[in-house]
Amino acid sequence: MSAKAGDNPLNVLKVKMKQLKAENDKLKDDLKEKSAQLEFSQRTIDTHCQEIQSLTRKISMLEEVIMNSEGGYTHAAEKLEEVNKLSKAADEIERERKVLESRNVADDEKQHMKEAKYIVGDEDDEQIDALEQELKEAKYIAKEADRKIDEVKESQKSTLNCFSSCCKK
Repeated sequence: MSAKAGDNPLNVLKVKMKQLKAENDKLKDDLKEKSAQLEFSQRTIDTHCQEIQSLTRKISMLEEVIMNSEGGYTHAAEKLEEVNKLSKAADEIERERKVLESRNVADDEKQHMKEAKYIVGDEDDEQIDALEQELKEAKYIAKEADRKIDEVKESQKSTLNCFSSCCKK
């Protein structure tokens, strides 16, 4: 501001002081406003940091759950593979049992035919004894096959239960 000719230096200083005081007050207000904005920003940052920490903990927990699930899945897959092998073995045993049963039926038919002819001789007695022994063995093998099939079925049930419980997790 330019000084007027009639203004004395004291008036000029007073005007200058008023201007500086107004400017100082304006700067103080700006400082308060900026401080409030800074404080709000700091609270927002703190809130976001807490949210990030919370999400990081959740991610860690989920990763742990995934790792546990993968282990359970691997275990269930191994059990399922074992059940498939046992199932194939049971099928093979069942096939063998049927072969033995059909062999027994054929042997029984031969036995009946011999009895019908009333052929009795030492050789026939020996053959009958051998056939009876084969029949006993065939019956034993058939019983073992049935027992193994039952075991495989039980194992398969437990593995499927284990697999389904792992899948639910």
